[in-house]
Amino acid sequence: MSFPATATTDATPSYLADYGAATLDGPMTEGQLSTLIGQLISQNDDSLGATSGGVRRDAIRSYHGLPYGNEIEGHSQVILTDVLDTVEWIMPTLIDMLIGSGMLWKFGAQEPADRAGADQATDIVNTYFFEYMDGEATLIEMVKTALIERVGHVRTEFTETVDPSPKTYRGLTEEELGALLTNNPDYEVVALEEHVGGETVVDIQTGGPLRTADITIANTAKRARIATIPIPPEEFSISLQDTRCNDETMFANHRSQMTISELVRRGYDYEVLKRLPEEDDLRWGGGTRIYRHWEYPARLGSQVHRPDVASRKVWVNHSFMRVDYDGDGFSEMRMVVSVGTSTPVVLGNEVVNWNPFASITPIPVPHRFEGLGVHDLVGDIQLMRSMFARNLMDNMYQANNVRFLGLEGQYDVDALLDSTPGGVVNVDSLDAVTPLPVPPLPPHAFDMLGFLKQEQQSRTGVSDWMSGPQPSSLKHQTSGGISQMQTASSAKIRMIARVMAGSGLKQLGKNILRAMTENFSKKLTMEVKGRWLTVDPSSWPQDMHCEVEVGLGAGESQERVANLMLVAEWQDKMVSKGLTNIVSQRNVYETAKAACEAMGFKSEGRFFTDPLDAQWPQPEPALADKVKVMESQRRKEEDLMDNQRGQLGMLVEAESNDQLARFRWAELEQKRKLEEERLVVQRETAEAQIEAQIRTAMIQQANQGRAA
Repeated sequence: MSFPATATTDATPSYLADYGAATLDGPMTEGQLSTLIGQLISQNDDSLGATSGGVRRDAIRSYHGLPYGNEIEGHSQVILTDVLDTVEWIMPTLIDMLIGSGMLWKFGAQEPADRAGADQATDIVNTYFFEYMDGEATLIEMVKTALIERVGHVRTEFTETVDPSPKTYRGLTEEELGALLTNNPDYEVVALEEHVGGETVVDIQTGGPLRTADITIANTAKRARIATIPIPPEEFSISLQDTRCNDETMFANHRSQMTISELVRRGYDYEVLKRLPEEDDLRWGGGTRIYRHWEYPARLGSQVHRPDVASRKVWVNHSFMRVDYDGDGFSEMRMVVSVGTSTPVVLGNEVVNWNPFASITPIPVPHRFEGLGVHDLVGDIQLMRSMFARNLMDNMYQANNVRFLGLEGQYDVDALLDSTPGGVVNVDSLDAVTPLPVPPLPPHAFDMLGFLKQEQQSRTGVSDWMSGPQPSSLKHQTSGGISQMQTASSAKIRMIARVMAGSGLKQLGKNILRAMTENFSKKLTMEVKGRWLTVDPSSWPQDMHCEVEVGLGAGESQERVANLMLVAEWQDKMVSKGLTNIVSQRNVYETAKAACEAMGFKSEGRFFTDPLDAQWPQPEPALADKVKVMESQRRKEEDLMDNQRGQLGMLVEAESNDQLARFRWAELEQKRKLEEERLVVQRETAEAQIEAQIRTAMIQQANQGRAA
């Protein structure tokens, strides 16, 4: 097969000319990298800020019920909160579906030998996220942000920080000083001052003056931790060609404010940081930040200047991008930490293995990164319902405060303006004052409000049935019909949960797992489901697949518990018929575990024990076997006593005058007699029980023969 010949030229293609020859061949310099990051940040911030930023501002305004700007003075300015109501109705059901069982992720092994590691990872990652990383609050903030503002982001971060805050101890003796330094090996001495006591302060051991010391120490050890950081959407940017945020993303950036002190604690050079200008402009972010803090508009424009360098705030970019920095022809994933926008100052540049961002959107749009939020569904309905509500209120105001048509000079103006009940208005003629008629609203106006409410319910799935059966329709519905209506009303919410679980939440679980396996070189010990586990995360395979277990809502969980009870009955019947090859101990345990999860218990360990961890007792031997064992023990004890009696007899013959030996002989003989009597009683009792059982069996057999 031959390919057509192509013309060659030394000219740089037009679509590459803007980047310059230095970026096309060979390694990049730090200046070129800084310029590239500045261009990517500016390009993607501008492209997203014009459209998405405006939509986010409108969504935040609608959620908080802020004025639309079309209000008229003297008329009703009421604003309904359909966006807020819908979000707050969805949140409890959605969160219960995601973390109602207490387990968000389940990891699966690629090889059979890695199954134990996958089970450990499932328990440890979930426990670490919820117990040590404030995971529930992080998840709630991420989900609610996505519902309101179309998309929610979380960045997983591993940091090793140093807290060199000094500690001072005064009046320490030599022994106390040595113990302090021995017990704190990670601290270094910052200052040390010795003191010698006067004549009244005497060392008890030496008799001389007491020597003490004042010491100041600082911690130099690094503190390792994994954190999940919720990101406001205006602080996140991603390249337009990326429709998903994962390890293949070309460019993703998180721009956040940090103090110089925080950067120094992370190990960056203080000499470089102290020359950076202060950046306290909270208006960055396309105006979204203004509406996020709408209660304090004056405080956003003026910030207090901090004279100390450590407290200054700067905008820091954590950029994760695929770029061929070393010129080897392969675009590797890099984390570049920089300060600034147009030509940022690069503080750190290193190769990383994975993208730490996880993003979710409630309603995905094909081939787009951002989907739709609640405001996109009901924002227009909130505006229309607010307009209808304003007209209704204006009509009621006019009906209760009627305007009058009066003939000039023929009525008392002050009396007419006084709206005191029962008041008198003096007029010169009966037709001097005539009330202006107020046209009533047509009946279909109220029907329009109901229509808009139904339209809102059909768009979002949030209906009155989510709060339970309605009394007005109970007499026309069966329990099955009510259950079907409740299930149908939560179908869209269940779909939102599945979309979030299959995208950003799965990525979040993978990111936490990777952070543990790469950075936790020491073993972890923590309590999981009522038992203590010691594991080594670095031994877990990193290629485990992750699943998010989406549960059911509160109403459907009851149905699931009932179904599990039915499964338990089937298992019990099969075991009673001897079908243990079909139902095992593990099957029964899994049924009980699933029932506990459906009931809302976070751990089944309080009620059931995993068969793999249980110490099962040995089955009790039959009664006849007990008799044989007792006889064997009796013979062994008799042989032992005979040996001891023979030895003592020889001792008595050798030392006939030794009274102690005679006493021990008598004591041993008495013990032997008592033991023989006890064994005889046990044997007779066992034999009597066996005879009784045999007699009972014979009687039952005879009765069955007569009945036949």
